[in-house]
Parts: sequence; structure tokens; C-alpha cells
Amino acid sequence: YEISRSDWSSDVCSSDLFPSHDKTSVRFTVTGGGAGSSFGGGGAGGTAIKTVAGASVGGSVVTVTVGAGGTSSNSGGNSVVSVTIGGTLYTITGIGGTTNNSDGGFGSGATGGDLNITGGDGGRSASGAPSVIGSGGGSFWGGGGRGTYSGPGAGRAYGSGAGGVQSGGGASGGSGVVVIEY
Repeated sequence: YEISRSDWSSDVCSSDLFPSHDKTSVRFTVTGGGAGSSFGGGGAGGTAIKTVAGASVGGSVVTVTVGAGGTSSNSGGNSVVSVTIGGTLYTITGIGGTTNNSDGGFGSGATGGDLNITGGDGGRSASGAPSVIGSGGGSFWGGGGRGTYSGPGAGRAYGSGAGGVQSGGGASGGSGVVVIEY
């Protein structure tokens, strides 16, 4: 079951996600949105991966928020999963990437996972001959947008940062994503 729509939040009933048996393993992969760019590339969102083994998931409510990719010069949104399984509350967060004009944005981290992966930093932009346009930071899912001299270099993979644009104006980062596997 995958939910990957930007700026979206919902409660999902466990009967929508899990088979009818009581014991199962569940893995959550949660990635924040990539940052938009200006001249420098946007940073990528972080990814948290959490596995809950042998847990009873019957009757659980899973709250899911998927972070949007940041628009021009804006940070990406956080993606969050919150669920109580076997009496334990799990909050798994992929933090959205940041933006920093010509210096390139920083990749962000993640919390609540067994494995928390920091997104890649956006490349720095520099003027002069030749000009250097920063590429977007890569995420767990793939590379960031390409820096271009004209036109946007949007983040191509979930959570990836946008590439810088020499003329400014920027591009959008890749949207976050939440994947729930059982």
C-alpha cells in the first residue's frame, strides 16, 4: 500500500493495509520532500526505515503525512507516519530538504527508523567564467535535479532536491513518499 500525494494527511485503518492474520512484520519507509532551488541546488529529504517484526497490527490506526517537494527557494515538507502497534507508539519521520540560495541547500535527516539516512546536499552555484550551476541533492530513491542555464531542473526522484537555474527562479524538489510493506 503506497501513499505518495504531496501535502496530504490521513488516518488509514489497519484493515486497509494489513492481511487478516494477527502477527506480521511491517516495514515503513518514510522520505521527506526535496527542497526547491534558486541558483544553488536544493537539499534532499531524509529517509527513515523502520521494521516492526511479529507485532499485532489488528485495530491499529496509521496516520500518514506526505511532505510536498519545495517550490522555488522553499524547503521540502516533512513526511511522518504515526502508529501504535502492540501498545508501542512509533513515529517515523523523513525531514524535508533545505534550500540556501546560491550556496546549495543541506540534505536533511530522519528520525524514528532502525536506519535513518541523511539526504544529499545541493550543489553550490558560482558565477564567473565558466558559471557553475548547483545540482540538486540525491535522495534514497535517486539523484537530484540537474543544474541548468535556463529552465527548471526539477527533482526527479522522490525526496530529491531541485537543480539550480542560472537565471534564478528555481525549480521544485521531488515530493516525499511513504511506503508501508507487510
